[in-house]
Amino acid sequence: SKRSAAISELRALSWIVEVNSIVVSDYIGDEKTLDGVVHIRSGITIISRSTFNRILAGEFPRVYEFNGEFYARIDSKKLKKLREEMSISVNRAAQLLHVSTIMFRKYERGESDMSIDTALKLYEIFGDRADEVIAPIDILKEGIKPQQSVLQANRRVLNEMVKKYNPKTAKRLKLIVDLLDRHDVKYALLSNAPTDIALRS
Repeated sequence: SKRSAAISELRALSWIVEVNSIVVSDYIGDEKTLDGVVHIRSGITIISRSTFNRILAGEFPRVYEFNGEFYARIDSKKLKKLREEMSISVNRAAQLLHVSTIMFRKYERGESDMSIDTALKLYEIFGDRADEVIAPIDILKEGIKPQQSVLQANRRVLNEMVKKYNPKTAKRLKLIVDLLDRHDVKYALLSNAPTDIALRS
């Protein structure tokens, strides 16, 4: 479940050490993870075991799912080059894809990913060469963007910790957190993560 404490802490730890967390699982709750698809839940990448094995063999997925919608990453430079090679104007390409000219320009500038339906229309326009345009998703190199929710989670975890400890320990914990906040230190309070990982970060 994306609401589990483990996922929340994994996201926080990923943010702290600035790495991408990958969960390999054949299910997300009751939902089966799809082969060859990267699922995004609460900022965490989830893939099936078979997708993981393909990645280890150097075959990266080309589709990701977020909020129930499927998308493809586009290599903007290759899209523009292929369109120009085929002498298709921006306006005509937008018409063929059933998107606005503004949206097509975003694809060519690398500012937007394509819905899977739009990406499939690339094959109607470019044939097999559309494979050149749909970029593989290298989940091993994807960056993590800071999430404000981590800061809110710190306060929630602090309140839970304070209830568990004796008053003297709770007071010390609050003092440490106040010092970290005052000095703009990037931190996350963790209950479930192994201590050695948290300390190493």
